[in-house]
Amino acid sequence: MRYAVMAVKTKGDKKSIKSLAYQVAKITTKCVNPNIKIVDCIVTFGGTKDIIREVRRLLPNKDFQYLLIYSPKHITQNEDDYNWFVSCLKQNYHVEVITYKDNLS
Repeated sequence: MRYAVMAVKTKGDKKSIKSLAYQVAKITTKCVNPNIKIVDCIVTFGGTKDIIREVRRLLPNKDFQYLLIYSPKHITQNEDDYNWFVSCLKQNYHVEVITYKDNLS
């Protein structure tokens, strides 16, 4: 069994919360086949730095190797920031990012 934390970003309005529910359903469905158990969830109004801060906070108490996100465009504005985010998690925390959608557009 592999373990993961799901990270989702929302704005707090009704449309964003509906989108958040859709993202959670899609990510959860994707985890069934490769046998990934979601052990916690990060909900943020911020971006990549906020997610990294939460990963750092969770690691001492949770065993996980993956961070699940819906799409790079939901947590970052550009490819350079996303690449930095993925590299930072991998190198500093040994956490791999898995996306439901792989596009930044």
